[in-house]
Amino acid sequence: MKEYLLSNTKKYGRVGVRSAQHGRGRMGVLLAMGLLLNISSLVGTAVGITPAVLVDDRLDHHPVQLTGITDEVLTFFDQQRTLQRESIGRYMQLRLSVSHERVDTANPGSNDGQDGHEDVMERTGKNMDQSARGDVGGGVSVELVDGQRLCARWMGADDGGQSLRLAHDQLGDFDIGLDQVRRVWFDQSAESLLMSDANGTEAVDRVVLRNGDSLDGFVDAIDDDQVTLSPADGGGEPMVLPRDRVRLVRLANPTSRLRESRHMIELRDGSRVRVEGLALEDDQWQMRPTLVLSMQPVTLAMDQVVRIEIASDDGQWVGLHELTMQVVGGGDVLGWPTLPNWRGQDLLMHAPLRLRFELPTGAKRMIGTALFDAMDEPAAAWGDVEMRVEALPDERFIVGETTEVPWAGVYRINAQRSQALVDVPLDQRDDGDDGDDGDDGGDVDDARFLFIDIDPAANGPIMDRVRLVEPRVFVETR
Repeated sequence: MKEYLLSNTKKYGRVGVRSAQHGRGRMGVLLAMGLLLNISSLVGTAVGITPAVLVDDRLDHHPVQLTGITDEVLTFFDQQRTLQRESIGRYMQLRLSVSHERVDTANPGSNDGQDGHEDVMERTGKNMDQSARGDVGGGVSVELVDGQRLCARWMGADDGGQSLRLAHDQLGDFDIGLDQVRRVWFDQSAESLLMSDANGTEAVDRVVLRNGDSLDGFVDAIDDDQVTLSPADGGGEPMVLPRDRVRLVRLANPTSRLRESRHMIELRDGSRVRVEGLALEDDQWQMRPTLVLSMQPVTLAMDQVVRIEIASDDGQWVGLHELTMQVVGGGDVLGWPTLPNWRGQDLLMHAPLRLRFELPTGAKRMIGTALFDAMDEPAAAWGDVEMRVEALPDERFIVGETTEVPWAGVYRINAQRSQALVDVPLDQRDDGDDGDDGDDGGDVDDARFLFIDIDPAANGPIMDRVRLVEPRVFVETR
């Protein structure tokens, strides 16, 4: 598939508009009209003002009044009511909200969705037609190997069950081959199962039934009425499963490498698509989704977009929830299971625990906000956690070395120190040597694995709960 690159970011300075001192009578009216014309000429054709929040790469939240986006430039009024024009690449995320005043900028994890965004699981579930799921026209969600997701209507299968036909009200119709699919789920409860199902290897396909049973093997086809699954060992006859009894299908297709930077748009129904040519004018979004090569530009109403993961010329941020996660240690307290789980894009953990994430090629930095997640509990004072985040190259993980690595962060989290900014580089800095020869202990390859360890620091594993708020990995475009 041919790839397109976003246009180069244009450099713009800030433009301030000062309030005019109104005089009396006709002169005051003329001055006021001149000021309005001045603002209109600066803003262009964007006449609407929308509450929004810009998040920078230090996770600082900036409430603004957004007026438009053209040529990779944001136009907005800041909190001082000054009109600004800035490159969109200065920020990592744009959140659109009907009431951005509710966003707690000092504690971004305390909102629990109160900034106008429903949890992605809730939005996905609401998009599903419960009365018609599994039938033509019923709700289905498809996640692709590059992190995009379509919450759409099932319109059938082609090519002997090797291609899925989907219809989306705003984006149009799609034919998606199984080789591009990571997961398909057919009901609203499957999203939470999807996250816990990531705790393990994805070397084989998996079909999860509505009764909770799961079957591993190789998915030969997904048809209108059935899913065909061959045994994992290649022996025996394929199993034919009625599709109305299937909750989730997970395919072991490899995650695709990020080859370019494109903004990721999240829609109100839970769909996530990469786009180019992004613009906001007259309270309407203009964009060309790149889900398939032949897609045409589309126009969306203002309220259809709830979030934009912003890309830059250098790369883009990828949610940690999009990466393969495996529990490699801990996960229970005195025999009681305490496995991690996702709430939307937040990772909930309880010590002791050790997690491993497989990093995409070009991963350069991991960032997130770690919160003590037991503040409202009567025994919160007992909670005390040491959290360690480290990145390791492939060879160190395989040989099991415990040598300290230069790209690691250690954080103490408890009721007194309830929040920490996690910011860890994921690549070894160049020391001037001639390359990755492995002989001098100098340069090494970029990290391939990210490990998160949380251990009880005092008082034992009591109330040792940590919430990692919207962790992100910056992936360089190569």
